[in-house]
Amino acid sequence: MSNDNLAGVWTRKGLDKLAAQLAGGEAVTIKHIALGDGGGSVPPALESMTGLLGERWRGVVNTVEIDPDSENSVIVQAVIPYNVGGWFIREWGLYDSKGDLVAYGPHAEFYKPVLDSGSGAELLERIKLPISSQSQISLVVSSDVLATREYVDKAVGRVAGVVEDIRAPLSARWQLTQAVENGGTLALPEGVSYLPGHKALMLFWDGAACAEGLCFEEIGEKNVASSSVKLLFDAPKGAEMEVRVLGHSAAKPLTE
Repeated sequence: MSNDNLAGVWTRKGLDKLAAQLAGGEAVTIKHIALGDGGGSVPPALESMTGLLGERWRGVVNTVEIDPDSENSVIVQAVIPYNVGGWFIREWGLYDSKGDLVAYGPHAEFYKPVLDSGSGAELLERIKLPISSQSQISLVVSSDVLATREYVDKAVGRVAGVVEDIRAPLSARWQLTQAVENGGTLALPEGVSYLPGHKALMLFWDGAACAEGLCFEEIGEKNVASSSVKLLFDAPKGAEMEVRVLGHSAAKPLTE
């Protein structure tokens, strides 16, 4: 699932660094996102913040990009994994590569479950911040980030020599007409099937990549065409789903 753009403010430390960059200093490098419980309530957005009131988790951001609707805004995205949670999210913060809190804001109170609770949810956070110059923001990408669908699209598009099967997979996007419970069977759209055992199936939920073994399992015998998967989370009615099957493993009638 995903949240709409979160509103917040640059902290005084962040504003100082942006000003220093405009004077010829180094660009602000947003590296980490932190989420907290706000100490029990949703806090106000204060420039004076130097840390979260009740930090519960910190991870690497996925993308920092100029807002396509405004050159004077930047969008920061981060995927919060299924195995993180068991507490209420009420605040967020962005940290730069120096470890300083450069942006902070409130988060609409949201209980983030974990997979083991039977209702795990992977969360895509989108944070929008104002900037005066595109050169003010740079990005550090770590090898342990979770990829959003857009990030996967762009990364694949940049890889030279990628095989045609990966560049043009069998794919479909649809919305669930009814909820699918944790452990339930998700039927793929008509015309989409795959061969279990090839590890060629990619599943996305509301724009976030779902990892096999964490949020879904293949159903069926190896090399026998299948058109369904077992979900390992609760997917609500109306959720946007996307499936991709790498071309070389798209299910076709097998011959001896």
